[in-house]
Order: sequence, then structure tokens, then C-alpha cells
Amino acid sequence: MARKPIFTAGAAEAPPPEPILAAVGEVVYEWSIPEDAILWSRNAAEVLGVGHPDRIATGAAFAKFLDPQHPESRTRAVFGQSGKGGVYRVEYPFHPAGYEDRRRLWIEDLGRWYAGPKGDPVRAHGVIRVIDERHEREERLSFLSRHDELTGCLNRAHLVDALAAAIRTAIETRRDIAFVVAAIDNFDTINEVYGFDIGDEVFAAVAKRIRAEIRAADLVGRFSGGMLGLILMDCSEADMH
Repeated sequence: MARKPIFTAGAAEAPPPEPILAAVGEVVYEWSIPEDAILWSRNAAEVLGVGHPDRIATGAAFAKFLDPQHPESRTRAVFGQSGKGGVYRVEYPFHPAGYEDRRRLWIEDLGRWYAGPKGDPVRAHGVIRVIDERHEREERLSFLSRHDELTGCLNRAHLVDALAAAIRTAIETRRDIAFVVAAIDNFDTINEVYGFDIGDEVFAAVAKRIRAEIRAADLVGRFSGGMLGLILMDCSEADMH
């Protein structure tokens, strides 16, 4: 038995997009820039957690839920361009209770803006989706690309890069730096007697204590399996000891 297609090719018979987007938790908007008026899909207040759509009915009102120090926003993406219009895609934190509140949602804002006769933005429309899980995953991957997962210190690759940069800076500024390699006494014995899980706990605890003792400008990373490397800035040989 042949299966019937869900949608037919005729545009008149295609389902409207707004209910579909709402069903998957995405918000649609239309922004009239000269009036600074935003029309939202009916699910906007629920998805963004603002209580009522009137609270985000204008670009200025919407901006009150964003951190003004964050480098990205829809307004910056649209007004930072000129010409005949174009596509924008930005990610930024949205604070349902206002940007001074720590609770936040990470938003992906994908849309298109249109220009008036003078090339200025006059209209934009787009789709907003909450990407908390994706953003957290990307942040985690970014962190792990630079840091050792066990200790939270720099991994070896970035420790070596940081050491090379510190050496260049020391040569250019004629300042002293020190590089110290720290190992835990009898660490192999700890692993053999108590197991590698306990060994990991010991190593992580030592790294945490060292991080607490070094200065803000100093760096610590995992130099090898059982060793930590410390980059000590403005540190003479006497200071190192």
C-alpha cells in the first residue's frame, strides 16, 4: 500500500509555519524598526519566560532583558550593517527577570533585515530558539580544548603555548620568569596501593591547592601524567625558591 505524502506540493495546501515552529519551541517575530514595534508569535512569552508579550513589544523593551555588556545582540547585528539587507545570526544570553538577575537563557537569533531607500534597516524578521543545552555543550568542548578535565588547569598543549608566549614577553620586556615542574612524591605508589581513582583525587587536590597559592598572573597546567608545570611571572631565581 502506497503511503500518502504528509504535505502536498501546492503552496495553498501547505501548513502555516507558525504552529510548527511553536510546537518545537521556536519563536517567530516581525520587527518594524522605524516604529520599534515587534510582533511575536503567540508562544513568545511562554518560551522566553517573560509572563506577557507586552513586556517585549519593542526593541527597546526587549533590550532590557539583555546584558548591555555582552558583545552580541540582534540590535547590534542589524544596525551594524548597511546596504540592501541581509541575513544575521547571533547568540546571546536572555534574562527573563531582567539582565541584573543571574538566571538566563541562551538564545540563538536567526533572521533577515531589509533596508529602506537610504540603505538603513527598516524591517527584520526571524526565529528565536533557546539553545541552553547546545551552548553548555559548546562551552564544555571549548573548555576541554584548553584545559585538563581532571584538574581544571591548562592542558599540556596550551601550557607549552603559554610558556612560549611568556618567554617572548620576558625577552621583550627584560623581565624574569620561572618555569617550575612539580611532582607528587611516591605518586606511583599511591596509584598502586589505592587505585587510579584515588590517585586522580590526590592529583586534583594538589593542583587545586597550588592554584590557590599562585598569583593572578601566574599559570599552572598539567605538564605530564603526574606532573604540574607552573609559569611564574616577574620571578627571579631567588623568588622562585
